[in-house]
Amino acid sequence: MPVIDTHTHFFPQEWIDLLESEGQAHGVTLGRNDSGAITFAGPGIRQVFAKPFIDLGVRRTPEALRRHGDIADAGRRTRATGT
Repeated sequence: MPVIDTHTHFFPQEWIDLLESEGQAHGVTLGRNDSGAITFAGPGIRQVFAKPFIDLGVRRTPEALRRHGDIADAGRRTRATGT
């Protein structure tokens, strides 16, 4: 099956659950920062998964769409590229 990278900066909860259960075997640890956001640490990378990156409902609020336009919704055309 071909892989399509949509580069949406979205991390599904199922993937986070998989990291929690199997990540340590691959050098990955998850935690939470002071704001409650999920933190990710792996070989050569550290990342914070803020709520908009794990909850599509947050990304599609009227406020988010006004602030970021269609870029906030990967299922729609972007203003920047028109594609």
